[in-house]
Amino acid sequence: WGREDPESVSGIDGVTVKYSGVRRVSDTEVTITLAFSGNIDEDATLTLTVGADAIVGYDKDFTFQFPVTAVEESLTASTEFPLTEATLDGSIITLSLSGRQFAEWWTAEDRSASGIDGVTFGYWERVSDTEIAIPLEFDGTDFDTDATLTFTVGASMANYTQALTAQVPVTAIQQSNATVGISPSPVISPNIGERFTLNLNITGGENIAGYHVTVLFDNTALSLVDATKGDYLPADPFFSADGPFEESSLIISSSTGDFRNLEKVRLIANTLADAGNGDGTLATLTFEVVDFKASTLTLSQVYFVDANGKRWEATTESAEVTIPPEPEEAIFGDINRDGVVNIQDLVIVSARFGQKSKSSADVNEDGLVDIVDLVLVASAVGEAAAAPPLNPQALELLTAGDVQGWLFQARQLTLTDPAYLRGITVLEQLLKTLTPKKTALLPNYPNPFNPETWIPYHLSNNVDVRISIYDTKGVLVRRLDLGHQRAGYYTDRTKAAYWDGKNAFGERVASGVYFYHLSAGDHSATRKMLILK
Repeated sequence: WGREDPESVSGIDGVTVKYSGVRRVSDTEVTITLAFSGNIDEDATLTLTVGADAIVGYDKDFTFQFPVTAVEESLTASTEFPLTEATLDGSIITLSLSGRQFAEWWTAEDRSASGIDGVTFGYWERVSDTEIAIPLEFDGTDFDTDATLTFTVGASMANYTQALTAQVPVTAIQQSNATVGISPSPVISPNIGERFTLNLNITGGENIAGYHVTVLFDNTALSLVDATKGDYLPADPFFSADGPFEESSLIISSSTGDFRNLEKVRLIANTLADAGNGDGTLATLTFEVVDFKASTLTLSQVYFVDANGKRWEATTESAEVTIPPEPEEAIFGDINRDGVVNIQDLVIVSARFGQKSKSSADVNEDGLVDIVDLVLVASAVGEAAAAPPLNPQALELLTAGDVQGWLFQARQLTLTDPAYLRGITVLEQLLKTLTPKKTALLPNYPNPFNPETWIPYHLSNNVDVRISIYDTKGVLVRRLDLGHQRAGYYTDRTKAAYWDGKNAFGERVASGVYFYHLSAGDHSATRKMLILK
């Protein structure tokens, strides 16, 4: 044991012996870990002194000197491919430090990008002590001349003293004579759960071999369910799909990760055959209505590639999804303004539960859309003695479980208003209508099929549901455990059991006859289906 601090360093400001940095390896050897917080611009000498108390039976200090080479600090930025206005969004910038290291942790204020409006980055990856990777985000703000993107790194560097910058050139894209728009526009919104199709059209195109289009939409109003190629590019252009569109003819990319909750969709296509010219349809988009309200679809980052590989911009036209104007004589409870109060209006109110902003679904005008509003709308659906009309579309929108949930909430309130009580009665009638009188297994569809099919059924009670699939020899091919389900109609593709034509090992089954068996509580039933390849 020696004195508390037997070693010291000098000669370079900011160099110290790291706390607990001295380790006695053996009787004749120690290791010393240094810490440095500072900056040197010229080569220097570091002096290490070992005090006499650290050496057994010795009364003098030992001094050692080490040359330290100064390193010029710099930051460089690089990309895998040259940046253009068309490739900014999604490109990855690699920032490399020389003479410094990136800190383990830092905040968004520690680094920035400037020089081009609309360029941001939300996160980064620390690849190593001297390298980080930054995915860029670009909102499509147009710029007509070549520009420079400047990256600044401050406290992201360990032992930060001053900021470092690096620059990357970005090539602008010239404007073409083409216009890209969405049609029809305006379009009146269908009801919740219904679907409608919009075309992505081009006019005035010249020598076009590929395109890149980003479609932005309000995902609280619409959900994208399908996208298919148009007829503009000749022959059979190269397309691929990214996401749930296994048969899609477009590259689909998401800004959110969850396809059903997209807020923007990027469409990309190209052809190696003859280029397209004139007017036509680039793609067709199918949306499902999530909420009955007005919204806007806009186009961003619209670029074309001609047959020579040159990129061009295009003029864009947005599209409007509207709702009918409020009639002069409004009907209480007619939320979608179609002149009748029905199940569609109930679905709209339930979709807006919790909203505090001004809404047509807030029928009692208390500033909050809740179960009271839904029950009051239900009171206007029809006479309490008669069940509300039920059609196939209603079965897709509602389940008995939905209505049971509404009734549970409604009965928790001790309201005695006649309209409120009448609304509860209507919901009770609706629940009876949505509850099948008996459990049944229905024919699968499509049938014959290849490779997938849907198996519909009815449940008269809340039960555990299982569907087993057998071959003609009675060998179990696949078991679909659907869990505990509420009474109701499980007939459309969103509710029916789904079989992908594979066995329990994920292998495609052979063509032929198969049997599917429903087990639902005490009820069981079997039907036959056919795979044709």
